[in-house]
Amino acid sequence: MALAALAPFLPALGAGFVNWDDESLLVAETGYRAPGALRWALASTAMGHWSPLAWLSFALDHRLGGLDPRVFHATSLALHGLNAALFCLLARRLLAAAWPERAEGVHAWGAALAALIFAVHPLRVEPVAWISDRRDLLCATFLLLALIAYVRGVRGGGPLARGWALASLAAFAGALGSKGVAVVLPVLLLVLDWYPLGRAARGWRALVREKAPYMPLALAGAIVTALAVRADAAPLGYGEYGPLARLALGAYAAWQLLVRHLWPAGLSPLYELPAEVRLLAPRFLVPLLATAALTAALAGLRRRWPAGLSAWLASLIVLAPVSGIVLAGRHVEADRYTYLAGLGLALLAGGGGVHLAARWSPNARRIAGVAVALLLGGLGFLAWQQTLHWHDSERLWRRAVAVEPDCASCLNNLGRALMRADARRPVRDAEAEALFRRALGRRPDQPGPYLNLGALLVGLGRHDEAEAVFSEVVRRWPALADGPAGLAALSLARGAETEAAALLRRALVLDPGFAGVRVELGPLLNNRGVAAARAGRLGESAALLRESVGLLRADPEPLRNLRQVLRALRAAGDEATAQRELAALRALDPALAEAASQGL
Repeated sequence: MALAALAPFLPALGAGFVNWDDESLLVAETGYRAPGALRWALASTAMGHWSPLAWLSFALDHRLGGLDPRVFHATSLALHGLNAALFCLLARRLLAAAWPERAEGVHAWGAALAALIFAVHPLRVEPVAWISDRRDLLCATFLLLALIAYVRGVRGGGPLARGWALASLAAFAGALGSKGVAVVLPVLLLVLDWYPLGRAARGWRALVREKAPYMPLALAGAIVTALAVRADAAPLGYGEYGPLARLALGAYAAWQLLVRHLWPAGLSPLYELPAEVRLLAPRFLVPLLATAALTAALAGLRRRWPAGLSAWLASLIVLAPVSGIVLAGRHVEADRYTYLAGLGLALLAGGGGVHLAARWSPNARRIAGVAVALLLGGLGFLAWQQTLHWHDSERLWRRAVAVEPDCASCLNNLGRALMRADARRPVRDAEAEALFRRALGRRPDQPGPYLNLGALLVGLGRHDEAEAVFSEVVRRWPALADGPAGLAALSLARGAETEAAALLRRALVLDPGFAGVRVELGPLLNNRGVAAARAGRLGESAALLRESVGLLRADPEPLRNLRQVLRALRAAGDEATAQRELAALRALDPALAEAASQGL
């Protein structure tokens, strides 16, 4: 099952980093590959997520292959294969609980079909082929382990039940350390208690009390997730999208979850959130009514067909935290959110298909087997084709623009891909500029197209136009670090390094986690520190190099230069300055201070 799950996604092994978080999270960010990576991972809230286990997996990838994207992709594929195998094991136990009268072979075939439907579906492409979405893969791994341990414990009983319960709690902690969406596990367990585990006779109060050990972890996970979102992702407030809009978005995401599983066409890395969400607009009212009707119908059939309601509720529960209740991005839905939310639907499809086939004649079962093979082959082919779109940034965003031509963020990202391409030509620059201006025309409320247009104009030497664009960003979004960062790039292009350093420091004050600013400011300070040392200004040089070391933790050059300057300070008898700079570095990171003091 694990190997079969990998086949549709093998093209990802030849893909690179894309300009959809990969470049800022993995290429520009140095914290996860520097000394003290564990401490950094535990404190990081990059992109509004607290996911230390995902960062540690990235650190291991870097240890194995540097910034070779093939290593990162291979790990993601391996995790997906593992998840398919774990889901197969879980599905087999749940089907055995639902159909105790059936033969073991029926459970095995139903679990295999459910796992294959889940594993090869085109909706799995985004979390598997997009390196930055390692969070969903790891969260699914630990969540599946937690569910397997829970089901094993409550179904087996006996002296090992407590051990399985502890294993489930440990896996739950791992899921929370991968992605905050795992907080829903206690509620998910209650749904499974009702069906298929059939434990409702114990009484709901007893079942809720039984989940008490999970609650402190869930509460801590919810608090940490909320703090991470507020610290780094700028959640969209209710003043912009009120309660009715959130209700519309939640229903839309739930309905699209079902529709895209049944008809996986027109998949895109970004389904853009409109500037205004109106509950009575057909785009949102129809999904709301359809979702409500489907839920009501399944509730009415709960005695005759409890599996339908259980699978649907499980999907809604897992989807709820990312379905519009908290908006931390400019997307109305995302394929990656279906990775966990699709498990219940896959189990329903796999188990239901085998359950029906068991009643048919041998010839009907053969025909059904051929139909299932064709279905799985078709899904796998579509997943293969969708994976090819993730090969590079330009191909990815050309696909997104083809799916949704008016997506301003897609136009903007395609322009960025053209602007940063190795083979830059006037025709590509002209296309990039046109894309940025199209994006501005569609969504002038978004700063991204302004920033990229300004950067392009800097590269083309049109400095006055670039200054006007970046100044507009600072005026419209004064709390946004990208405005000063853009002006800093313009200052560097004009040769004004002192002014550029001041602007970059200002950007870091506005956003201390801005990896791109650190990558720009770090080398600049290192070069200025080296120049100050050559001019004999050792105290100034040490301060600049110490700041550079703190920004570029994984880069050995600033650290080597700082060590040399500290030696020169000691040789000159200025021990106080050397110790002051070491103390400042130690306050930032003791491991870096220890490395800087070696050989002194």
